[in-house]
Formats: sequence, structure tokens, C-alpha cells
Amino acid sequence: MQICIPSKGRSRTWTYKWLQEGGHTVHHFVEPQDEREYREAGVPNLVIIPDNDRGLMYVRNYILDWAKERNLDWIWILDDDITQLGIAINGIRNVMQAETLDILFNNVFKYQFPVNGMNYPNFAWAASKLKRRYAINARVVDCCVLLYLPKITWRFREEFVTKGDRDFCMQAIKYSSGVCMDLHMWMQVPQIGSNLGGLNEIYKHKKDGQSSRLFVDLWRPYATIVNKGTRIDCKVHMADYAKSLGRTVR
Repeated sequence: MQICIPSKGRSRTWTYKWLQEGGHTVHHFVEPQDEREYREAGVPNLVIIPDNDRGLMYVRNYILDWAKERNLDWIWILDDDITQLGIAINGIRNVMQAETLDILFNNVFKYQFPVNGMNYPNFAWAASKLKRRYAINARVVDCCVLLYLPKITWRFREEFVTKGDRDFCMQAIKYSSGVCMDLHMWMQVPQIGSNLGGLNEIYKHKKDGQSSRLFVDLWRPYATIVNKGTRIDCKVHMADYAKSLGRTVR
């Protein structure tokens, strides 16, 4: 299965190294202005997208088109700064790295939800103590997403600079069977906006709030503004939205 990593200004990325060690092929989608730097850094399997500075959602749409042109059914789209992947079992978090992707795929592929993903470490730790394994149309998945392309007819909307994942999940519920999260599988990523490159400048200049307001305006009453210190974020009421459409929720 192909793993696609959009990357900007992070030629020192090393996520791909442990994925390759696990036997996976990793493609990096980078801007023309970054090509030389990434090649000099030895980052493998570069796919040079057409334009610079169009944003993350533009790159993800490019990946969707790239995959469909190759008649791929399943792909992973991962952030370039994921440090660890694993599974929580009975309150113990186990680092599995690349094997985590194989386990999750084997767990969910027969259900063919178009959008699939995993939890964050602390939440996975807590969930592993309970019998519940999956959340259906109740949790946003991001950063490490498994997509079933034959069911995806919508796009990442470029205007949602930092809320594209949430919008994509809401569209999945609107146009398909929706979103599946394996609650026990987990991914470790840096704190939002703390890692240079990527969307760092967006968060640094507090433009995240613009995306939050735009998202809430589109999806109200199923989204609300939330203040997190100096950040303006938004909360997604996915389960309520799914229930309003008669989708499965659990």
C-alpha cells in the first residue's frame, strides 16, 4: 500500500525512515521551491507538485488525483512529523511503528469506510481499558489517515487552511458512510504549531482562528467556536450531524 506524505520546509523529516524499515513505500509530495533541498537531504520518492504555497489542502487534493490516476483503492496520507505509532492494550501503550498501519488496515478494510484513522496516545490509553474499540462517525481523524478512494467523491476544501481534516470528515458523513476511528491505535505528533515548517507560520500568526470561524459558519449548528488560551479553535459535533442524516453512530 502506498503511503503519501505532503511535506513543506522539512527536508530533515525522518518519519519515512521507520516506515521504510517496516517494508512500506513512502512518497513525498513537495513544492518546486523545495525540490533541491529535499533531494540534497536524500528524502526518497519525491513527487513535485505543480505550484508553491498553495496550502496543505491543495497538496492533499493533488495526492487524491495522483492515487486515482494509478487506480489505487487504498492509500495512507501521513503528516511528515509523526514520531511514533502504536497500540494501547489494557492501559499499556505499545510502540509498533510501521506495523501499526498494517494492523489498522487489516482491522477496518472489510468495512470500507472512506475515511479511517487512529487516536492520540492519552485517549488510546484510556479507551484500551474499555470494551469499545471503534468510534463510527463520532471522532475526527487527522494526521494519519487511511482513505478508501472508490467511495470518495468530495475534495479537501482549500479555504479551510487548518481545518481541512475536520471539513473532510464532515463531508464524508454527508456524502458516504462516513468515518471510522480505531480507538486503541495511536499516533504521536508534536504540539500544534511547535514544529518548524508545515503550517507553523499559519499558527504563529494566529490565522488558525480564521479557519475556525469559516468552518463554524459553514457547519453550524454542528460546529462551535472554542477558545483555547490565545488560540481560537472549533469543536465539531460529528455524532449529532451523523444522527441528523440517519448515519450509523457509535
